[in-house]
Amino acid sequence: MKTIVLLLAIFFCETVHAQEKTLSHEDSSRIIGHVYHVKAWTSLGLTVGGQVAILLGQKYFYKPEITDQEFDAAQLPSSINSINAIDRWALRMNAPTVDYTWTAVGIQAACAVAPLTLLFGERYRKNWDDIVLMLMEVNTLSLAMFQFSPFGPFFQNRFRPAVYYARDSLARSKERSGGERNSFFSGHENAAAASLFFMAKVYCDYNPQIQGWDKVGIYALASIPPLIMGCFRIIALRHFPSDVIVGGIIGGACGIIVPELHRIADGNVSIGMYSSPESSGVNLAFRLK
Repeated sequence: MKTIVLLLAIFFCETVHAQEKTLSHEDSSRIIGHVYHVKAWTSLGLTVGGQVAILLGQKYFYKPEITDQEFDAAQLPSSINSINAIDRWALRMNAPTVDYTWTAVGIQAACAVAPLTLLFGERYRKNWDDIVLMLMEVNTLSLAMFQFSPFGPFFQNRFRPAVYYARDSLARSKERSGGERNSFFSGHENAAAASLFFMAKVYCDYNPQIQGWDKVGIYALASIPPLIMGCFRIIALRHFPSDVIVGGIIGGACGIIVPELHRIADGNVSIGMYSSPESSGVNLAFRLK
């Protein structure tokens, strides 16, 4: 069913893309000053199709509650020692006296709206449609990666660190829900990194004179708020360090890849579906000059 949902979304997007081929004048790269090749209907089709797939997929996202036997097994020394050394650090902290969950949510919200501050600049404001449409695509892609990729909780069932601290009945009642199996990877980190790396990517693309260590510095600055947020998520016992690292890498990649694809002329990129007796899926092709 997961594969069907994804293929339906891709088919919808391909239909929109095919219809738009007759509307080539809407390619925003034809407008002086535009850096990207963005077609409104294609972009909206990708976003809507992806969001529909995500909403349909949530129906199958249910996970059973954690049983007392699973709590007991997770808290055995052998289970804790089987966790890698980096992640085991999250199990050697004192239980937090302050709930940093909402602190992390606040940082994520700030990261989500940060790219829109680009629109205060005149060059970006003139091309606001490109930026907003690509930001929608980035958010959809990062959420789809979190929900559907083999790395995300759709396929992974890793206990959150809080499960290892829940030793009495009161603590276990708070950490019993199926959502406590969704530690890997961090969706909050994924979303925050996607937004800020998208912002850094767009800024650098509009300022091609930025090269070398200057560009590295911009991306380094973009990584700071997500890392801070990730630390709060670890301290709040919602994630292990590796959950945050992987979430940041995947989100950052989404934020960079989407604008980069839009920099490539439309005729040099093609996306489609394939099917054979052995398998079916999606192909993405680039024509190099």
